[in-house]
Amino acid sequence: MNMETRKKGFWRRYRDEYVELMRLGFPVLLTQLGVIVMSFTDTMMVGAYGVEQLAASAFVNSVFLIPLVMLSGLAAGITPLVGALFSTREHAETGRVARAGLQINALVSSVFTLVMGVLYFFLDCFGQSDEILPVARPYFLTLLTTLIPMSLFNAFTQTSNGLTDTRSPMYFILGAIALNIVGNWLLIFGHCGFPELGLTGAGIATAVARLAGLVGIYIMYRRSRRYAPYRATLFGPGHLGRQRVKVWVTSYPVMIQTGVECSLWSVGAVACGWFGKIQLAAFQVVNTIGQLGFMTYMSFGVAVSIRVANYCGLGDERGAGDTTRAGLHLNMVLATLASLVMTLLAHPLIGAFTPDSAVISAAEMFIVPLVLYQYLDAAQLTFINAIRGTSQVKPLLWIALVSYVAVGIPVMMLFALGLDWESVGVYYSFDIALLCAAVLAGLVFRNLKIENRNSTFNIMEAIIPAWAEGLDCAVTVCDAEGVIIFMNARSRETFARHGDIIGHSLFDYHPEHACATIRRLLAEGSSNTYSITKQGRKKIIHQTPWRREDGTVGGLVEISLVVPEVFPHYDRDKK
Repeated sequence: MNMETRKKGFWRRYRDEYVELMRLGFPVLLTQLGVIVMSFTDTMMVGAYGVEQLAASAFVNSVFLIPLVMLSGLAAGITPLVGALFSTREHAETGRVARAGLQINALVSSVFTLVMGVLYFFLDCFGQSDEILPVARPYFLTLLTTLIPMSLFNAFTQTSNGLTDTRSPMYFILGAIALNIVGNWLLIFGHCGFPELGLTGAGIATAVARLAGLVGIYIMYRRSRRYAPYRATLFGPGHLGRQRVKVWVTSYPVMIQTGVECSLWSVGAVACGWFGKIQLAAFQVVNTIGQLGFMTYMSFGVAVSIRVANYCGLGDERGAGDTTRAGLHLNMVLATLASLVMTLLAHPLIGAFTPDSAVISAAEMFIVPLVLYQYLDAAQLTFINAIRGTSQVKPLLWIALVSYVAVGIPVMMLFALGLDWESVGVYYSFDIALLCAAVLAGLVFRNLKIENRNSTFNIMEAIIPAWAEGLDCAVTVCDAEGVIIFMNARSRETFARHGDIIGHSLFDYHPEHACATIRRLLAEGSSNTYSITKQGRKKIIHQTPWRREDGTVGGLVEISLVVPEVFPHYDRDKK
């Protein structure tokens, strides 16, 4: 086989995955770029206000980094569960899992709010300079109010991601970011008659923006037709014990893994504070620039997680492997682009955040470890998200503990203090920890086994014959929750004015008296036959239950056929 043939085979194998990953990843990337713009703007505005404000912001943001990222990881546990259910069209169970995820996220974020509230009284124990603490305290309190709304928003967003809808949350996040930036301009500097609040104003703007994002995405889930198939179980009553256990078992390892990972960065920020406010401010600037890469790789990592979850729902182990490798290819390309930007534009990028020459000089020392960071972070994010997509997430715990605690923290102390590299040594320790995480996560994913899962979708594929597609009558099939799971060609033609409604609830397209009949047929397992005249044509409608292998009602089949006004009737009882 020559080189050209191998290249063509490589492209054919991964082309569809590249396309799907970009389709899913680009809305997340746009969102992440918006987050970067907000972070850049936030840092630039605070930096322009004063070095003490910038250092206080770095300190408080580093303290909040662990709970914020842990809550984000907690919500990320929803995605593989929803993604697997979505691929098998189990809409009622999807809604229940999403509701269980919201409840768990609300509870855990409440606990985190209480813990961080207690921590507020011990801020003076972190070894920071006395001049930044009076600025840091009110900013800390404003961020404390955002943990619960942010956690709920994350749960809604991860549910949407699992449903392969990465676009809708993007609009709400970008809107919240715009609101945050405007709020910063008004409240940090006191424009348009608003009070000049400095760093506290930035905190208030963040709190308002996060609450607005939550309200917006909640309204979307309540009103959008796309989410209609899940609303009955997402917002309705019902016992969720099994679903809560499932969500918690999948979510808590991701939460702890992300928390342990980010603890290294928080310890790094505290360590940089030991070397003075200039090095701490430089660390904050470089971390903000580093988000340019992290957010990008995370976008396609999320896409990998969604695709792996979909493949796991179908029991397709090869597909899960191919999409992970395709995601790694994309992230390596993006890491190269990010490294070029950070290398060639280092001075103007750093100078955009602060005019202080001492901070600029200190930050430029971070560029080499920052470039190494890009490739290692891109690799570990790809494999970590692939593991999350399988829902087999317990290995993430020991990967995080080994990489970031057993390796990362001792190496940080060695580089920063033992070798006297100070804050630059802190950043090199990040590279070593990420290398360890990337290698371990790659080995774990390679050895994971993906099993096939039984589902309504699999059952329907088995029992609906291929010739049903071309019948000269409309055949529509729903599951036990009234969600449409099959329509043949004539059925799709009949209901074309509604668009693609597979996956939608029958109850959204019928009047109440018809909905009552559907509920009765599903509950009783009985049949219903009637005739109608519509658009000048007479039709006979027959609705009857289909049953699973265990005899329980799996849903309804509706057969609608056009008949002439008068047609022969034969009495076969006559002799």
